[in-house]
Amino acid sequence: ADRIQAEERQRAKRSEVVDLEVPRPESPLPLFWRIDMPDVSKVLSQRGVLPRSFLPVVRPHVTLLYIGGDLSEERAAARAGLSMSEFQAAKQTLEGLKGATVAIKMTEIIIDENVACALVDLPEGVPCGSK
Repeated sequence: ADRIQAEERQRAKRSEVVDLEVPRPESPLPLFWRIDMPDVSKVLSQRGVLPRSFLPVVRPHVTLLYIGGDLSEERAAARAGLSMSEFQAAKQTLEGLKGATVAIKMTEIIIDENVACALVDLPEGVPCGSK
């Protein structure tokens, strides 16, 4: 968990993390598009939800589309398993959602040896390239 938190801090220093914001033309591509889920921290901090050895992530979020910073859109689309047209449509939709508030329902928490992950239901019309 310490390593993951350190990596998150380093990633935040190296590139701009965008929260449903449109990158400016002169700016590099954002690392990823996400929806912050601050209420997840309340759930995860309840006794017995996570094993004691786990530390909750500082800023829980749903990654909607991972771009990868300086990568080309073609490489980002391939990484997400999307065609270029699917990738561009998702990106355009996310750009249109800039600043929007959306309701997300957490349906399940899956816990493995070293990681916990939440399954969520996204509202219709919010694209997600991260399964």
